[in-house]
Amino acid sequence: MLQKTKNKTILDLKKNCWIGTGGTASNAFFPEEEKDLHNYLKIKNNKKFFILGNGSNILFRDKGYSGKIIKLGKGFRGINFTQDKKHLICGAATLKKELSNFALKNNISGFEFLSCIPGNLAGGVKMNAGCFDNSFSQIVSKVIGYKFNGIKKTISANKIKFRYRRTNIPNDFVITNIIFKIKKSNYDVIKKKMDLYVEKKSISQPEKIKTSGSTFRNPSDKVKAWTLIKGAGCDKLNFEGAKFSFKHSNFLDNSSNASSKNIEKLISLTIEKVKNKYDIKLNLEIQVVGDK
Repeated sequence: MLQKTKNKTILDLKKNCWIGTGGTASNAFFPEEEKDLHNYLKIKNNKKFFILGNGSNILFRDKGYSGKIIKLGKGFRGINFTQDKKHLICGAATLKKELSNFALKNNISGFEFLSCIPGNLAGGVKMNAGCFDNSFSQIVSKVIGYKFNGIKKTISANKIKFRYRRTNIPNDFVITNIIFKIKKSNYDVIKKKMDLYVEKKSISQPEKIKTSGSTFRNPSDKVKAWTLIKGAGCDKLNFEGAKFSFKHSNFLDNSSNASSKNIEKLISLTIEKVKNKYDIKLNLEIQVVGDK
């Protein structure tokens, strides 16, 4: 990354998404504290921004991104009890695994599944991330942040429509803090559940490869995307290194450093072949971002 001015950088997108694709973004802003973010949004009133988290479910295009990017800095990481000790308040850039470990140490249940999910909390809330029949919808109490016009807002969980891997949290809203419900339990019980989830994940999902998590949403509880991909023969496709993992056919494997163009070819053909064979339209769970 090349420093331009205070808090602004030219961003190497390949280094900011897990799958390792993309060009550069020349208009990125890294606020280190809430004051920086608030002032920036007021100055850039009503402009569009892309909010970049940990990059765990992003596919950046080869030509880069000409729009404005906001990536919250370390000042937006942290976990604390609320004053009444009845909730946890966490910075949006806090990693899911950090919260899971904090909950374990403090005998708080309901956060065990976060030990298996990459990325930060803001992204998890926005897409209602989850695994093993758990999701953010079960633990969120409130979401705090700023609209793109600089106005601060708190959204209660009962105002959020949590659906499978998505919510109605507006795209023009920068999450800065999340307040979580607390449910006390026993350390050993929590640890046993965490270990079970981690073991299940290691058995069924690829590790230590360049990937972006689940590529497509499951069409339903009973119909899994990976079975459709495999059944349509798409697990054998390879576009100059763009392919699916042999361990889980709904996970992209970019170990060969394929271009995002070829990965998009793989995605498009997979959607087409699954539709032709099963009459089911696969929908992306990952985000494709950048200039065509």
